[in-house]
Parts: sequence; C-alpha cells; structure tokens
Amino acid sequence: YNLGDIPQVSDPAGILYKRFNLKRGKIRELLGLKVLLRGIKVGLLDKHGMGIEQGDIFQMPGIFLLKDGQVLKKYLHQNAADRPDYENIAC
Repeated sequence: YNLGDIPQVSDPAGILYKRFNLKRGKIRELLGLKVLLRGIKVGLLDKHGMGIEQGDIFQMPGIFLLKDGQVLKKYLHQNAADRPDYENIAC
C-alpha cells in the first residue's frame, strides 16, 4: 500500500483493541457474501492462498492515525472484506 515508512502496532494481547472499542465480528461480518467473494478473488484468483490462523480470528480490525496522543483519523471495518483507502487515511 506504499506505506512502508509508517509505524504499525501489533497487539496480540488485544489491549489496544479494547481501548479503541474495536468489536469482535459476528458470522455475517466474517463470512457474509461480500467476505466470501473477496476471499475467492484474493485467495484463488489472485493466488494469495490462505494463511494459518493466528490470534483472535473474530477480532475486527481498525485503522487509526495518531498524532501527539490524539486520534486524527480512524476507519472501523464493517466486515472482513473492507479495504479502506490506506493512503488517504495516512495523509
């Protein structure tokens, strides 16, 4: 996504997920039609395959742009197929 120089955070313990009020997904958000279609496209057609499950597979993601401890922009995924405009969020 051309964002290699932007710091990223991994949170296997889920502390930040709770702090930023990121919810756990339900079946529709994780396996709905849009998600299944994206999975077919990315996994089969684009040949990315499927990785090994890691962490809480029900945890919904979010993106937050922080500066001086303040959230300037955020994106809360509505389902597992969401792909926001990462570059726009980072600007």
